[in-house]
Amino acid sequence: MAPRGRQKRNDKLPDHIKPQADKLPNYAYFDPRYRGRWVIKIYDPDAKRTKEHPLNLDATANIKDIWTAYDAFFGQNRDSFKYLSDKFQQSLQWRNLAKSTQNDYIKCHDAICTKKTKSGASLGDIPLTSWTTGGIRKYRDARGEVSTSRANHELRYIKRLFSWAIEYEQCGITKNPGTGVKRLKETPRRHYAHDQDYEFALTIAKAGAKKKGKSKGSIPDYVWPFMEIAYLCRLRKSEVLDLTLSDELPKGLQIDRRKGSRGNTTKWNPRLRAAWNAAKHRLKGKPQKLDPTIQHVFIGNDYGRLRESTLDSAWRRLMSTCESKAIEQDTKFARFTPHDLKRKGVTDTPESQKQAGSGHKSEQVMRDHYDVVPPEVDPSAT
Repeated sequence: MAPRGRQKRNDKLPDHIKPQADKLPNYAYFDPRYRGRWVIKIYDPDAKRTKEHPLNLDATANIKDIWTAYDAFFGQNRDSFKYLSDKFQQSLQWRNLAKSTQNDYIKCHDAICTKKTKSGASLGDIPLTSWTTGGIRKYRDARGEVSTSRANHELRYIKRLFSWAIEYEQCGITKNPGTGVKRLKETPRRHYAHDQDYEFALTIAKAGAKKKGKSKGSIPDYVWPFMEIAYLCRLRKSEVLDLTLSDELPKGLQIDRRKGSRGNTTKWNPRLRAAWNAAKHRLKGKPQKLDPTIQHVFIGNDYGRLRESTLDSAWRRLMSTCESKAIEQDTKFARFTPHDLKRKGVTDTPESQKQAGSGHKSEQVMRDHYDVVPPEVDPSAT
């Protein structure tokens, strides 16, 4: 049953309903016959005619009663977090967000809306009037027991959503219940990918790239060049995937960083040149964009910039393969993330070049987050 265009609304409305002030739902009409009743009129394509559905409301129903019955008829609850979140994701403000931010907010939406309360109801269906500062604080603490970072991400989304609702006068929201709820303190990840783990994974990634054809669980041929470039140039995952043909300079690889970090030029050495050439080799025989400034070196099946989610899937396969191979060879292997490659790169950089090599404006931030191996020093006296 699909709604069709609006018919002309019946002018005979109850005296307390003012169409200019009270916005009536689409397809909702007042039938003045008998003692008066509210109905939904929508076109039924199967019957090829408009059908009338009673809302079980008489002439005394107010505008709120009409909207509540209307939403129940179409399976919506306008007084819920899920409804407000869905509406935000249809707004212009949402469309102006970066794709990565949208993806993160969608994860937050799913986590919040599917969380079960003590009564067994989903948090996404709880009335907006029941959202309090204390309730949000309890939610943050409970999520923090599982993941501090995700708790902070979801708290940020809750605050952003209610702020948007206030600004655009949505669902009668006049106060942000997230105000005053602070983020949990996050301990920076300080894992260092040791040489034996890195070399072990690099060997497996190169071996997977040499296999012809594609098979389930195989390691794509772009993984090992990504590893080397991220490590040697001390780059974030997104910064590696941003690289284009125009970043190749005679002296080295031009690095443009995100998050306000300074760019630099990383000089060529045999390892970096080999990884870069291997990444470029994947472009041979594939459609090229005429402008080299937008021709990404790491490309996906659509020949555009490789998606981070695609790389993440390949990375998980690599780590799982490494763990399986380590068990077969009776050796130890510790997983590491793509971002750990930057951390390893900064840590392995000579002391005099650490800050310039990492691109961080703050030496303290660079050392707290990326220079993770304690320095070796001489004793105070000989």
